[in-house]
Amino acid sequence: GVGAVPPPRYLRDVCRARWVDLSRLGRWPDVSLAAAGALRHGLRALRSLALDGNDVGGCPRALEAWCEAVEEHPGLQRLSLRDTGFTNASASRLAAALREHSVLFSVDLSSNRIGDAGVEALTGAVTENRVLLELGVEDTDATAAARNTLEAVLERNRGRFEGQGGCAKLLP
Repeated sequence: GVGAVPPPRYLRDVCRARWVDLSRLGRWPDVSLAAAGALRHGLRALRSLALDGNDVGGCPRALEAWCEAVEEHPGLQRLSLRDTGFTNASASRLAAALREHSVLFSVDLSSNRIGDAGVEALTGAVTENRVLLELGVEDTDATAAARNTLEAVLERNRGRFEGQGGCAKLLP
């Protein structure tokens, strides 16, 4: 059964879930790198991942491991990173991972310490990656002007799918 397989190994080798919630793990430092490796090298059926409440952005090794996993995962469509210790620097690193992702269309970075510089880096990623349709930055340190600029680019991306069934067309 599942109880006999260590969680990171289960995620990498056994799990066929389309949605995984790893939010608010009590032992995050102990499992973070292994869980990121599971996403990077397995979990190919996964479409939606929640990491809310874990310190992803505050630990450089964990941030890099998760960004590499996101870059390499072929089917991830939704990613929730609410209250995960993201700053301008970590948002900039994630923006680099998002620039060429071919199917990820929704990212939630709400409730993080991201300011205008981080939102500007994310806006650059959304400008280049027209698949991104949702990028939540509510309850961050960014000004209304930076958030409005991001929203305008997202609206342009969403306009590409009008009359085509919207986001439903992206999901298998």
